[in-house]
Amino acid sequence: MEASGKGTSMRSSLLLFALLASTLAPAARAALIRVDFAGVVDDVVDDYVGVPGFEPLLDGSIVVGTLFSGYALYEDTQSPEDSTPTSARYVFVTPPGELEVSVGNYTAVAGPLGPPYGATPGFQIDLQNGFSDSYYVFTTAVLAAGDIGGSGVLAGTHFSFYVDDTSATALASTALADVPISLASWSFSQFEFIIEDDLSGLAAVHGSLTSLTATVVPEPATWLLVAIGCAGLAGRRGA
Repeated sequence: MEASGKGTSMRSSLLLFALLASTLAPAARAALIRVDFAGVVDDVVDDYVGVPGFEPLLDGSIVVGTLFSGYALYEDTQSPEDSTPTSARYVFVTPPGELEVSVGNYTAVAGPLGPPYGATPGFQIDLQNGFSDSYYVFTTAVLAAGDIGGSGVLAGTHFSFYVDDTSATALASTALADVPISLASWSFSQFEFIIEDDLSGLAAVHGSLTSLTATVVPEPATWLLVAIGCAGLAGRRGA
């Protein structure tokens, strides 16, 4: 009778676990999407290179051939801030959204969104589904690592990555969930990282993407459910 009782209890635990999983399934489908991108620098322009009395803005760690990498984290079911039949602009506040890039000795993260969000950090995504399709992720950034030279002080940092398909077949709509996160779906890509000082000096880094991938990041509730279920089953086995 005791063994039968344990078996009934185990089945009850599994049933409860299944019911909880089905209840939280919509949250799991709405999980955050992490987009990882990487590539190589194709061009570097520094206004102060070769100018007497000025040191370059960049520290020399970024040259043609330098690798860059970064990631974006966003909810792909979010509604657009504004849209037309062929375009949509999405705004993501951080957290829970995230956007970061590293190139050479420099790391930048998503910075102030500006009006109407003020100093709230975040980034934006533009989708174009028309004569050509494009997916454009950009931010006014905060420099988290890497010093600037020149003769002024840091005035602004920006970075973005962009993919385009001139055949207009990459996108089926302007919904984020329809974006194919794979370079094979796009005919062109570009990365841009810009640093400006208060004397109008500018350093611009451009590159091409070599990889673009996406993974689903489960909601915390999903992880909690799994942990509770596993702990419950472990406890039943030890009983």
